[in-house]
Amino acid sequence: MSSGRISARAFAALAAVAFALGAAPAMRAETASARGPLPVPPATRPTTLDELMRMMAQTSGVVAEFTETKRLALLEAPLETRGTLYFIPPNRMARHTSYPGKSTFIIDGDRLLFEDEAGGDDIDLTANPIARVFVDNFIVLFNGDLRELQRRYRADFTSDAEHWRLHLTPRRAPLSEMVASITMRGDRSGMKSMLLRETAGDETETVFRQVDQSYRFSQDQITRLFRVESEKP
Repeated sequence: MSSGRISARAFAALAAVAFALGAAPAMRAETASARGPLPVPPATRPTTLDELMRMMAQTSGVVAEFTETKRLALLEAPLETRGTLYFIPPNRMARHTSYPGKSTFIIDGDRLLFEDEAGGDDIDLTANPIARVFVDNFIVLFNGDLRELQRRYRADFTSDAEHWRLHLTPRRAPLSEMVASITMRGDRSGMKSMLLRETAGDETETVFRQVDQSYRFSQDQITRLFRVESEKP
């Protein structure tokens, strides 16, 4: 049953999923001009932030395997999570974790679903402003909207002959109260890693592999991947 409330488990998963959105290296901009973004050859390394944003506006869909490593101040050993992320522009994303336990997290427009071995949540984002802010702040990283990105973050982009780096600092609360910085790195083939530093000192690094940023989902795949187990027939 859809609710405006969000449990602690679902909120923690929301943060993890938002941080893992870096796996979607190209998300379509809903605010693009009528003529659409100027094309950037797929093998071209972006040399400016504007070029990177245009590259992030050209995808039919994304599939990426990820390994997420959390380094927490209270724990000696890091925590590792592995799984697969699926993205369909403009606002459908599913994160299926396979290790160390199975869990599913789905953002589908204004709906957020989370399910693991302990149960699940079904959240109406229109009724939960905090969850909505977190989703919107991270989606803007990948929707090609340079103006909105710069409104929400201080952005520092650098590149050399082979690689690029985008360092972001949130401008406003509530994100700035939890996130100190986000650093994304990539090369000609797209996003390779994303490092999130929290204000409390904890870090989450996500490394991506087997990334297909031009994937076309069948209707059967959409039905299967963008549902939690409890909704499946």
